[in-house]
Amino acid sequence: MTKPMEPDEINEGDRFVLCELISGLRTFADRSYQERVWVRGEGPQVDAYTESLVDILEDRRLFEFAGPLGRYYGLSDDAIDAIRLFGSELDAFDKQLTIAEKKEDNLIISRPEWDRIRSLAAVACEKCGAFFGEHCDE
Repeated sequence: MTKPMEPDEINEGDRFVLCELISGLRTFADRSYQERVWVRGEGPQVDAYTESLVDILEDRRLFEFAGPLGRYYGLSDDAIDAIRLFGSELDAFDKQLTIAEKKEDNLIISRPEWDRIRSLAAVACEKCGAFFGEHCDE
């Protein structure tokens, strides 16, 4: 296996990938963003729970970062574990939502379980950011 990268060894393309992961985690950690963008539709972002879910799981490859890809990028075991826990809890949460709930973001973020999802996203974001966050623009 290739030696894990250090933050100062990461090229611009890899930097973009890591910053996108952190940005995706922030989306799930930030209640005010969810209320403003998902529920009220205030921009300039155009986003919703379902779009954010697909984005972080597929486009930002969350579960790949919970394994060898995270190690390749030099993420700590704590960061990888936090990503894995957030991803598995988010997946389980999504599977128990009804079709009606998936159409109404306010129903999603008002569920008591959503606070745990948001908290896990914040922890994963913090753990990844401790390694790399200072290299990402806010």
